[in-house]
Amino acid sequence: MNLSVTPTSAVSELAPTPKKAWVAPGIKPITMGSLNKFGNRNHEALGYVDQIEGHAINALFERYGSPLFVTSETRLRQNQQRLLQAFESRYPKVVHGWSYKTNYTSALCQILHEEGSWAEVVSAFEYEKARHLGVPGNRIIYNGPHKTPASLKQAIAEGARIHLDNFQELERVAELAQAAGSVACVALRLNFDTGFSDPWSRFGFNLETGEALEAVHQILAHPSLKLVGLHNHIGTFVLDTRAYQAQVRILCEFMERIEREFDLALEYLDIGGGFASQNALQGIYLPPEQVVPS
Repeated sequence: MNLSVTPTSAVSELAPTPKKAWVAPGIKPITMGSLNKFGNRNHEALGYVDQIEGHAINALFERYGSPLFVTSETRLRQNQQRLLQAFESRYPKVVHGWSYKTNYTSALCQILHEEGSWAEVVSAFEYEKARHLGVPGNRIIYNGPHKTPASLKQAIAEGARIHLDNFQELERVAELAQAAGSVACVALRLNFDTGFSDPWSRFGFNLETGEALEAVHQILAHPSLKLVGLHNHIGTFVLDTRAYQAQVRILCEFMERIEREFDLALEYLDIGGGFASQNALQGIYLPPEQVVPS
């Protein structure tokens, strides 16, 4: 490789590079008719919008400033009701847990709790927030790979459902429950390959290697622990419905196996969330109404 070096004396004689003219930043609309990650939407047909549910946008800007995020309470309630109806029309007992990590704006969480949602939290901060919003401990699902000892102690005392993520956490919860003279209701977070989605192996106990079955043995060996459920989350914005079909089948098979072998009855299966919605923000190249399952 040949390198050429310009002498210092020659550099000083070079004319300075002219500065480019400053151009104000701006937003350009997507050119319709060409492929793009936002889908083939006819923005011209949408027309100019100066109000959101009867509230003038300019007035909102004047009051709150810009940029501004606006959430429709009406649409939020309708979405929640539609989601529950989809499940309740097929299964006799359904509980929806709102994932605080998705959006823990207090007003938004409160609306969903009014619609019947439990709180699904992944940190001490989120647990305290749910309690502050009036959610009782027995309507909180405590998830996540890192739970503080203090928050676990509180969750045990208040009857929250604690989803165990690893063997260290299993031992910690058992010790805290034993010290408190109580029994902690726990579920196992599992990870496995559905065959139709990328397997998430970062969290929980692996099913194929026998980790999950070993975790069941260890839970049953602790009188201060009660196994009440199984949990799995296959990913976010999964479009192939066969992945969910395989997920539930695998969960049911494991549930039936441990109920048969250990003579116990589980209370619930948690199938996670992240279901594909009717938005065009996930890099899909066709309109959501064409590719997102009903």
